[in-house]
Amino acid sequence: MATSPLFQWRAGFQIGVLALLVASVAHAHPAPPPAPKLLMSEKDVSAMLPSDSTPTLGQSRVGQAPTQPILFEGRKYEQITNGAALELDQRTGYLAVFDAETGTRQALIKVYVVPFDPTLEADVQDIFFTTMVLDDSTRRILIENERGASFAVDLDTHAVQALN
Repeated sequence: MATSPLFQWRAGFQIGVLALLVASVAHAHPAPPPAPKLLMSEKDVSAMLPSDSTPTLGQSRVGQAPTQPILFEGRKYEQITNGAALELDQRTGYLAVFDAETGTRQALIKVYVVPFDPTLEADVQDIFFTTMVLDDSTRRILIENERGASFAVDLDTHAVQALN
């Protein structure tokens, strides 16, 4: 069955108009750009950030805000928030003593044991200090952790006493 030249011209015209409409809609609403390629993994980025502020996927949490260091008699007493970086046996629960003038570490005191379950992410198991207060009359630093446990650290002997 033959078609007339007028019918063929009309069909061609309609296809051309349709193509112009599709092209104008595509131009008015371009497809979103592709997502940027990640150059570093989350693990790489996490390794660059301090452990007390590193959110990660899964059960992770943002770390506890660090307690303020205590300066007393030329020494600075400070919570360790990433013992793994210092190759310690646990990430938290340590108090470091530094010479306030030189910054040289003089002592490392394990205030409490942090149980570790290798099936869980490390950061969800951290137990940070929530308070750290100097009692200069007894020459002790009083520490409370996130679990509500309290400890006293003797500044002269570095002995630790559980208070509750």
